[in-house]
Amino acid sequence: AASPTKAAEAEHSSGRRWKNKRKRQSFLPSPTRQISIEEETALLDQLGYVPPNICTISARSGSVDISADEIETNLAIDTSSKGIGRPIAIQSYPLLVQIVNKEKNKHNQTPFPTLYWLTCPHVSRAISEIERNGYVRKFQSRLEDDPSLAKKWWQCHEEYASERWALLSESDREWLLSTNQYSDEEDNS
Repeated sequence: AASPTKAAEAEHSSGRRWKNKRKRQSFLPSPTRQISIEEETALLDQLGYVPPNICTISARSGSVDISADEIETNLAIDTSSKGIGRPIAIQSYPLLVQIVNKEKNKHNQTPFPTLYWLTCPHVSRAISEIERNGYVRKFQSRLEDDPSLAKKWWQCHEEYASERWALLSESDREWLLSTNQYSDEEDNS
């Protein structure tokens, strides 16, 4: 019998595209991957595949009537029946590691630009509608008109860069620094 992952990928059009691409490419999982089988299934329902560099579910829908300790100690819980909610967004590892040659243990590491990635189709559509209605330009205009808001926005940008850096393993940080993939403007503290 086919696994739930393979069956969902076969039924979802973007899953088929990912599966066809994956036939030619293999990726290492995130070194900080922490998702359950139920969470994988929910992501398959939403995306048609499970991103190889996923770290964790970073936002969920619905109420959160369960403690963080209970989530961490019981990763096999059903995310839709325990009040945790369906995935809205995932946290991605800042590098995507493609296996080039398994026998020679050769990998191609590529910086991955998106730390947080929307997975819920309803939220994605709502954000797309906001963008289509010109709110990005409106926000940009507010940033240009309000130095205090612009300063807060820049602080958020710096926090985001720091969070990306902190998520990396020590060896991945060393690789980024050695290959000049890391900008001095980013915060590496």
